[in-house]
Amino acid sequence: MDLLLPYHQLGPGYNLLLEMGYQAPAFTHIEKETHRHHHLPPLTRQGGGVIELHWTLAAPGSPQHIDLDGLQADYNREISPVSPGR
Repeated sequence: MDLLLPYHQLGPGYNLLLEMGYQAPAFTHIEKETHRHHHLPPLTRQGGGVIELHWTLAAPGSPQHIDLDGLQADYNREISPVSPGR
């Protein structure tokens, strides 16, 4: 399963999954990993599958740029409750 998190939530998200019993391969540091990949090393748990925490959708150095803040804003607008009378 791929999960997309804001960059500043990668560490807390990774630690939470470790606390939930997921296991991680050894890796150097989040900042070093995010310079090489668009996700952290996969976490695995027996019977729980594989989870990759992504901080973006395109690999670092890719000419593609995806406005994740804009996507989040669009999503929030779409699911926000409609006020009565609209």
